[in-house]
Amino acid sequence: MTETCPAHLVALAERLADASGAVVRRYFRTPVAVDDKADASPVTIADREAERFTIEGLAEALAHGTAEHDVDVRLFGKPTTRRNRRMGVALASGATLDEARERALKAAAAVTIRYS
Repeated sequence: MTETCPAHLVALAERLADASGAVVRRYFRTPVAVDDKADASPVTIADREAERFTIEGLAEALAHGTAEHDVDVRLFGKPTTRRNRRMGVALASGATLDEARERALKAAAAVTIRYS
C-alpha cells in the first residue's frame, strides 16, 4: 500500500520550492561561471544564492498552539533550497483529527523563506 504525503506538507514544500526557484530561475539557461567549493566540488552562482536564506514566521507558526494542543515546527537543517525540496514539517495536536490538521496547516502557512 502506498501512502501519500499529507496535503499541508506538500503545500509547505511547494511554497519553499517556489521561493528558491525565484532565485535560481534568474540563471536558467544563461552562461554562468562555475567555482569550486572548499571540498573541490563545483558550484554556480545560483547554488550560492540558494544557500543564502533565512526561514521566517516560526513564532507565528508556533502561536497557533494552545496550552492544551501543541504546535511544533521541525526544520531539517538543509543548507540549500530547491524546487520540491522538503525543508521542514509542521506538527500539531487537537481535540479532533480535523482540528489538529487545521492547526498544522495554519502553522505551515506561516513559515516562509527569505533570500538575502
